[in-house]
Amino acid sequence: MTEEKVKNRGWVKNAVIIFLAVMLVLTFFSNTIMNRSLPEVAAQYASSGSITTQIRGSGTISAVEVYEVKSKDSRKVQSVMVTAGQQVQTGDLLFVLAEGDSDELKSLQSQLDDALYAYQQKLINLSTSSETGESRALTRAREKLAAAIAERDSLATTSEEVASARTEYEARKLDYDEAVRTLAAAGGEGSGSTGDYSMVERAQAAVNSAQVAYDAAMIQHGNEFSFLDELARLAYISAKRVTNPDDDVTEAQRAPYAAAILSAMGARTGSTAGATDMSIADYFTRPAADPALEKELQAIHIIGVAFDGNLFTAEYVNAGGETQSYDCADLTAAYKSIPVTTLAALTEGYEAVQSSKATLDSAKDALASAESSYYESFSPTNATLVKKRDEAKNAMDKAEEKYNDLKTRLDSYELAKDTVIQCQDTLDNLLIQEQLEDLELGRMGKNIAELRQQIADLGAGGAGGEIRADVSGIISAVNITAGNSTDPSQPMCTIEVPDRGYTVSMTVTAEQARRVAVGDSAEISTGYWASQAMQGRLVQVQTDPKNPQTSRRLVFEIKGDNIQNGQQVNITIGQRSQTYDVIVPKSAVRSDSNGSFILILEVKSSPLGNRYVARRVDVNVLASDDVNSAVAGGVVAWDYVITTSSSPIESGMLVRLPDGS
Repeated sequence: MTEEKVKNRGWVKNAVIIFLAVMLVLTFFSNTIMNRSLPEVAAQYASSGSITTQIRGSGTISAVEVYEVKSKDSRKVQSVMVTAGQQVQTGDLLFVLAEGDSDELKSLQSQLDDALYAYQQKLINLSTSSETGESRALTRAREKLAAAIAERDSLATTSEEVASARTEYEARKLDYDEAVRTLAAAGGEGSGSTGDYSMVERAQAAVNSAQVAYDAAMIQHGNEFSFLDELARLAYISAKRVTNPDDDVTEAQRAPYAAAILSAMGARTGSTAGATDMSIADYFTRPAADPALEKELQAIHIIGVAFDGNLFTAEYVNAGGETQSYDCADLTAAYKSIPVTTLAALTEGYEAVQSSKATLDSAKDALASAESSYYESFSPTNATLVKKRDEAKNAMDKAEEKYNDLKTRLDSYELAKDTVIQCQDTLDNLLIQEQLEDLELGRMGKNIAELRQQIADLGAGGAGGEIRADVSGIISAVNITAGNSTDPSQPMCTIEVPDRGYTVSMTVTAEQARRVAVGDSAEISTGYWASQAMQGRLVQVQTDPKNPQTSRRLVFEIKGDNIQNGQQVNITIGQRSQTYDVIVPKSAVRSDSNGSFILILEVKSSPLGNRYVARRVDVNVLASDDVNSAVAGGVVAWDYVITTSSSPIESGMLVRLPDGS
């Protein structure tokens, strides 16, 4: 029993010993186990020092001037005389073209033929009148306008004249109405009249007969009468010194002068009624040879009536004593319508009309006397009233006829004015159109000249051609081979002009661009081992069109040997050094949405050893080169700065250093 208890206590003792041993081992290796699970970091002390700012990039060399050799037209290439990389001089032969007209030349010739056809067609359409020197349409438009103006002027009247005629008509109508009422109030025309109305009828018949005779005389001799009557009017105007030659002259005023003219004609021919072969035109254009005739003419003051074969002109002395003249249109018209132009026929015709007119006037006077006797046969009161009524009606009828005529003329005048405006608009439009046509002809002529010049520049006849270098340089590319046709829009080859130099450009940030200035030197190399460096100089800082807000383009001028257009090169610019208080490795600087920061390694002691904690410190990056960055903020020299980590870390995390650190 005692032995079993001892055995049980031994087992417990052994278990306790084993537990304590395990705990001791775990405690001893806990630091090592935990360290193995933490991110491993590399750190470096911050220090003071200097940073040399350099900007690096790459670009493609391009010649400042690259001359493109193009053909004027599409031609087949017979021979290519140059290769890429070949040095050429101005005037060197580059290409030989085959014979034959080009498509462009054929097209230009076709365009010229079409342009010439269109030009000739327009000239035919714009053919001018031989009399006026302007287009037929324009001449017709002028004639229509002149006719419309003449028609308008012949109808010239005003609304005031119409209103005045209407007022006159209404007044005469009132007079007539009053005369009718007065006669009616007096008992009318009366009854039981003893008057003989047959006397009035016979007198009216005599007037009708005399009127027929007068009308017949006017039909037969009206032109002769009008001619002499117009001469008599001119004679009166000259004798009375009338200022306005268009003033009306009564028949009574004209008659004595007509007799004087007939007398003068008789003195000229030696007989008043004798026939003569001398024409009327001769009478007015020949000087008077007979002094008696001269005296007669002076007595009636016809100081100048001349005829040039087409138009009569009259001279007269105005009120101021000045001699004036004007065209006698009526006289000319009357003269040209006289069928027999002898003085004897003229005299006979005038006297025949005068005689028939005198007979007509006498018959009218007899009719008036018969009517007066007839009305006087009524009772004295009524006869006078009847006569007044008839006179009032006659005056009213005349006033109404005048009013209606003026009203019709006014309506026609307004229409005639519209016609004149339309004709004027048509003429103006034609004038404008003619000016536009002249401009179009000028443009077409210029186009024809340009086409001819282009044809001359391309050459004609199908002969072959040569293309030679216009500049000296290096052939950078040949874009066509023998047997193919040229394209005027594409270069056949390109020539670099070394004398104008080469450039290269690279894109940098706006911040980097502020660190350099035009004129700074740059190192340019191809990147190959043992390659000869080229010298560059910053000549321009441009805004980057792709990122105008944040990027800039640096353009460098290059000098050196063996420079080739299209060559890729590396560019380094900037050699300015500056000392800073705190410099950290460039890999230590991190950034997030809150800005730039670094992680500092802090050491904390524990019973099991040192523990390392990462702590964030916000900084401002002052400058950087390829390795280091100068910073300012919550960091000082000799702070232990984390540069890399085996996994992402944040501020406050435990980290470990590499073994052996």
